[in-house]
Amino acid sequence: IIRQFTPQVEEYSIDEAFADITGLKRALRSSYETIAFRIKEEVCKNLGITVSVGLSITKVLAKIGSKYQKPNGLTIISGRGIPNYLHGLSVQNIWGIGNATTNYLSKMGIRTALEFARMPEHLVKARFTKPGIEIWHELRGDSVYPVISEEKSSYASISKTKTFAPATSDPDYLFAHLLRNLES
Repeated sequence: IIRQFTPQVEEYSIDEAFADITGLKRALRSSYETIAFRIKEEVCKNLGITVSVGLSITKVLAKIGSKYQKPNGLTIISGRGIPNYLHGLSVQNIWGIGNATTNYLSKMGIRTALEFARMPEHLVKARFTKPGIEIWHELRGDSVYPVISEEKSSYASISKTKTFAPATSDPDYLFAHLLRNLES
């Protein structure tokens, strides 16, 4: 359904997708807001389900927007509107940030997405690895995660990660978790 509007669609999961509609205002004779609304309408009309849509300039901000007004919401986060959405958003609710990074940010006194986005670049580069730096850029409106529309035909691996808090190297504990994951 989304591909009726743009070929740039990344199927993120069974019920989530990213669509790049950049530059389609003239071709579709609509504003970006109207295009997003029409996508929502078509999904509802064709599948009988409601969807929440986040419209923004980066994937991380779009994901934040899609969660903002669930169910059946349409949230638009413009470049100027970024601070309004990030000021009260806990860092743990940012797509791509897990418990370990949330705790790390908390130790630095960073509790909201806006506080993280406003960190100086030199500090972010000194204290974070590539994923943290990329999320920081995305929160600031600098897109670093492109929409990847190629369909995957094969998978080299399937993975699931877990950060243990507190960290552990106890082989019995780790083996127990490994067995639980294998079973499920």
